[in-house]
Amino acid sequence: MTRLLPVLFALLVLFMGCSDEFDLLNDEVDIADGYQKTIVAYANISPSNEYHYVRVNRGFSAENFYVGANNQDSIQFAAAEVDVRIYRIRNNDTVKTYACRDTLLEKPVGEYFNTENVILYYFREPNLLGNYTSGNIKLGLEVKEGNNVVTSQTTPIKDFNFNYPPNFSTFDISYEEEQFKVEINKPANSQAYKVIGIGRYREITDIAGDLDTVLRAFTFTIGDSYETQASSGGIKAFYQSSGVFYDAIERDVLLNGDTTNTVKRKFVDVAYHATAGNSDVALAQLTGNAYTGFTDNETTVSNMDNGLGLFSSYNESQTRYYKLSTPTVDSILTLYEYKYKFTR
Repeated sequence: MTRLLPVLFALLVLFMGCSDEFDLLNDEVDIADGYQKTIVAYANISPSNEYHYVRVNRGFSAENFYVGANNQDSIQFAAAEVDVRIYRIRNNDTVKTYACRDTLLEKPVGEYFNTENVILYYFREPNLLGNYTSGNIKLGLEVKEGNNVVTSQTTPIKDFNFNYPPNFSTFDISYEEEQFKVEINKPANSQAYKVIGIGRYREITDIAGDLDTVLRAFTFTIGDSYETQASSGGIKAFYQSSGVFYDAIERDVLLNGDTTNTVKRKFVDVAYHATAGNSDVALAQLTGNAYTGFTDNETTVSNMDNGLGLFSSYNESQTRYYKLSTPTVDSILTLYEYKYKFTR
């Protein structure tokens, strides 16, 4: 029996595109005819980034799963074989074209793939959406390999910010409280959301009289969700248990801190970080995929025309770092002053 190898988000049995269902076993991609029949492309692009990356792989089938997977040439095209381009599209007109260059990314050897060096294709553009962002804005992807051409389009996510807490406030929660709130202003066309907190504290150690100070940072989950319809704006609110913050402090001290030589710790501040993805990201999440764009996790969706893969967009926003309110400092000291040597 011929087996389909999990090449970059692998073991793809049924792809649900943005418009039509695509049955990999019966439609236009022939998986049983060697290694070079299917172009697999992934890109998850944020307009706020300066550099933008596309990963291109070769879909293939083989009788011997492990022999094929360990042949690095079988899952990656040579850079000279592939032409990768990104298009900025406004009101169905292409207004700018970006030809991607190739680069190598070092990657640990995985369970199935001998891909120490992954070929990525990239271009540099710090103003990806240009100065005219009204109208119907799209990003296009085109990958050519010989006579094979794979295309896709996705809707970019523009910049956004937080609605709450306001810039002039402090980080103010207490372990006696049940919940705290964070709100973002949803960018247009967004549909998938993730918000985390970032806490920072200083750890002072004394090793044989040599004092050293390290600034440690940790994250804690605030919310991770998707909506059934793309947003036209509005506010997305997240409510999280206050205990998540205090548990994260203890977890970081035990996992990453110096529990032997620390003489004191002092909490510094907290920021919030949000990610908003478009409908293509939401589709990947709906099907149970931890989609990032550059891992070997499996996915079951595709929005590529004449190929496989996923082309999507996201954006990120982060608040300033908030100083802790007095009640929050008091709560940390109540819990961890003697246990983990936190001070004011």
